[in-house]
Amino acid sequence: MGHNILPRKANDDEIETVSEEAVALWKGADFDSDGLLSPSEWQTASYSLSTIFTDVLKSIFDVNADGGLDEREWRLFVQAIADGLAETGQRPPSGMLSGLEHSFVHNQIDANGLLASEGELVRLVLESFQLFYNALS
Repeated sequence: MGHNILPRKANDDEIETVSEEAVALWKGADFDSDGLLSPSEWQTASYSLSTIFTDVLKSIFDVNADGGLDEREWRLFVQAIADGLAETGQRPPSGMLSGLEHSFVHNQIDANGLLASEGELVRLVLESFQLFYNALS
């Protein structure tokens, strides 16, 4: 088990597609077009984004291609967030990363060590979005 696993790198076309989808989703969620997501807009956006985000999570971080995320793969995602914040000179808000790490266990519906069902993954994403919102507001 001592070998490193790395998430798959997205290619330029995938990045462009995801960026275009993100802009379209943002515009759809920002009902008053003020450039900010209010708490009610955030709640609506979270549900809209959760199924899309679960697909993105699996396509990038399901490194063993078993159709779900195990705890090691989830930690890769959490580390990617920390690395992304560090690249911009930001520090993660207090408790955000540990909250994300613990959310894996909270969303284990069947306690099998794998988040594979859509229900488990959507719950995980929604909880993560709430952690982001709380940490950034």
